Amino acid sequence: MLSIAWHKSGSFFVTGDYGDEKDKSLLQYWDEQGNLLKSIDISKGEYRNLSWNPEGSRLATASDALRIWDNKGNLISKGNSKDYLWGVSWNEQGNKIITSSMEVTGHSPYFRDRN
Repeated sequence: MLSIAWHKSGSFFVTGDYGDEKDKSLLQYWDEQGNLLKSIDISKGEYRNLSWNPEGSRLATASDALRIWDNKGNLISKGNSKDYLWGVSWNEQGNKIITSSMEVTGHSPYFRDRN
């Protein structure tokens, strides 16, 4: 396991791992007792960082791409990156994200749905 983030409700948390030569990296949602709720294996790289937006409605993950998930583990958005991402953080309003990578190539704006 490489990264972990509790949801602001305290009722579940998400983990990101390295994967291995045979298995893809996993993003996993767990309840507070440690029971697996959902396992996702779409990343080509390890999940290096996880960050919930201030509302707790969106999870940003840093791996081979910036991905945004809802609190049920459904993919909402996938960004493009030429480099593997290391860090990810939301601004206080929860409408922008900044990422970091070895190439220090910048930021990824994300604007939440207004519906």
